[in-house]
Amino acid sequence: MNKITVLLLFVLLAMVPWFFFGGPDYYSLRSVKFLWNFGHIVFFATAVFWSLRVFNVLANRSLGFQCLVVVLVTTVAGVLIEWLQYGLGRQVDIYDLIRNITGGLLALLWFPAAAHVANRRWLYFGRGIVTTLVLSQLFILSMILIDEWRVKNNQPQLSQFDSVYELSRWDRYDFSEALVEDPVKHGDYAFKVALTTDKYSGVALKYFYRDWRAYDVLQVSIFNPDDSDLSLVIRVHDKAHSLGIQQYPDRFNRRILLTPGWNQIEIDIKDIQSAPDRREINLAEIQAIGLFSVALKNPRTVFIDSLRLVKVAP
Repeated sequence: MNKITVLLLFVLLAMVPWFFFGGPDYYSLRSVKFLWNFGHIVFFATAVFWSLRVFNVLANRSLGFQCLVVVLVTTVAGVLIEWLQYGLGRQVDIYDLIRNITGGLLALLWFPAAAHVANRRWLYFGRGIVTTLVLSQLFILSMILIDEWRVKNNQPQLSQFDSVYELSRWDRYDFSEALVEDPVKHGDYAFKVALTTDKYSGVALKYFYRDWRAYDVLQVSIFNPDDSDLSLVIRVHDKAHSLGIQQYPDRFNRRILLTPGWNQIEIDIKDIQSAPDRREINLAEIQAIGLFSVALKNPRTVFIDSLRLVKVAP
């Protein structure tokens, strides 16, 4: 094996533990999660490229047969990896299998020997498909990075729905939730949230500016379109809570009553900090803000307009 082949083998062996150990957690940056998953494309593209350099068994077969073999091998390898990950407590992701196949086909169709296949039209078609898939992944990554830049630079605004991409900052439990242009008090949109009769129904903001030490008040602007009051719960927790057993008394919880129309909720940051029974919330590592209902008798709708931090003038 020449130096390039040896280097590729070294890269593959170095990447194998990446499938089973470490990696981003539930609250890691979206870009980190995305890049970690993109590693499936990189690994399988490298693996197939290395295999084509070392083994020449497919060289004289048709392009369709070669693609079929790569799809089958990457699928079997991907299923085996997902099965082993499940045994180690990692999450099984069907999209990882698609990334595996994409990486394998990318390497096969762009391998130098592929340029000599008989049916060049199908070769170019296949190259266009897999290249488009990879470029679409990179486009999504660019959108994520732009929104993360907004999160960092728009502080103390946590979420104001100036862009449809802000929806990716939220955990949503009902796909009927969407951005609307009316009613709106701040920004361009409001977040329409459909609350169900489930025991717990609502949304959670996961990606936002996490260091609250310089601020005094959390402000939440919500519109209640109905003629009757609505009870919601606001919860806030930090990284320590996420890493622990996540007991109810270990985070901030407050029941709020939304009257018809606009409601401006203000919560003292000191109240959030001192909420846990046996410790203080670490204001430098806030990880999630949840708004949810509890066992509603009938479905309701609310419009979340904005969440922001406020520094009270001395």
